[in-house]
Amino acid sequence: MHHDARDKVLAVRIGALASRFSRRLTVGNIGFAALSEKFSTLQAMTDACAAYQSQASFHRPELTAQSLHSILTGLSSTLTNTKIELTALGGSKQRTVRDVRRESQFQVTEETVVTDQDWWSYTREDITVRQVWGGRRRRGWSTTKQLIHPDADGVAMRNQIFGEGAERIVSKFREFDVTGKFFGPWMVAKQNRFIDDEDHAKFHRSFCSTQ
Repeated sequence: MHHDARDKVLAVRIGALASRFSRRLTVGNIGFAALSEKFSTLQAMTDACAAYQSQASFHRPELTAQSLHSILTGLSSTLTNTKIELTALGGSKQRTVRDVRRESQFQVTEETVVTDQDWWSYTREDITVRQVWGGRRRRGWSTTKQLIHPDADGVAMRNQIFGEGAERIVSKFREFDVTGKFFGPWMVAKQNRFIDDEDHAKFHRSFCSTQ
């Protein structure tokens, strides 16, 4: 196999892992050899992981024990920070992250219609109520019309997320008409990153209050 094809295969494989684990995946590639070495495979693997917001890095230390030790120490610190982020506040129990797939940061699509392969869609009949948080003079939830645009027939949320923070995951979200065509502004749908607490109303209430 030609080295370019080999690099692509390995990048795709590790990219599939990064799509699932994202921030939870730490990949530290170290090219410990003469400067004449290109390390194209390690660089391709690093780039593939970075596209899904994994903790990915590529290092070329000097050919000394001290330089190598410094890099390994930094990688150890990154792993510790990831463990802390996944540990419940005030305890030692590890939090369970939702099993979702991520879009590549380099993936650019001009989507115009809802497809069953890439979107979860909900028509007017599926939506019982839409609630809005607060207003100028009040706090709390208020019930409003089901959809934003009067001609909208439903809403769709992409089944791959494109952003992820310490507490939330974010998906593309948009309304569509009776033909399945998107219209109106692009929006985002945010969910709790963890599944330990399934009190959705409480989670969104805290989010809206702080924002």
